[in-house]
Amino acid sequence: MSKSEIIKRVQELTGLNSRYVKDAYATIENLPAHATFGGLKNQRLREKG
Repeated sequence: MSKSEIIKRVQELTGLNSRYVKDAYATIENLPAHATFGGLKNQRLREKG
C-alpha cells in the first residue's frame, strides 16, 4: 500500500482528520525496524503465531 492509501484508510477507520493521521504516520515511519511494542516477550509470541 502507498502512504496515501494508508492515510486514507486510517482516516476512514478512525474518523481522525488528515493532519492527525499524517503526524501519526510520520512518527511511526521514523521508528527503527526493530521497534517492539508490548515488550520482547510479546514479540516472540507474535513471531510464533
